[in-house]
Amino acid sequence: MQCTVVIPTFRDVRIAQALDSIASQKDIQLEVIVVDGANEPEAFQSLPTYSFPITFIHEKDNGVYDAMNKGISKAQGTWIYILGSDDVLANENTLSNLISCGA
Repeated sequence: MQCTVVIPTFRDVRIAQALDSIASQKDIQLEVIVVDGANEPEAFQSLPTYSFPITFIHEKDNGVYDAMNKGISKAQGTWIYILGSDDVLANENTLSNLISCGA
């Protein structure tokens, strides 16, 4: 696994936009870990299926940094990127460009 994207969230319905922007990424192997601090798995049942694996962690946490750390602890990627649940990646090469800068 090349890149893990960790998305901490708390009842944010805009997460589909974040996931769609991840799905548009080119030339990269990814996994996504969504850490849902609201512990509401039913809120994510209507999300579409994506070509990359998504792991959901549904449990109460002690805030956004705790959620980030939970996601990081489960990450399998060589690179880890934190994306807000209401954010989108700038373009289809965002993650591959970041990784090539660090290589």
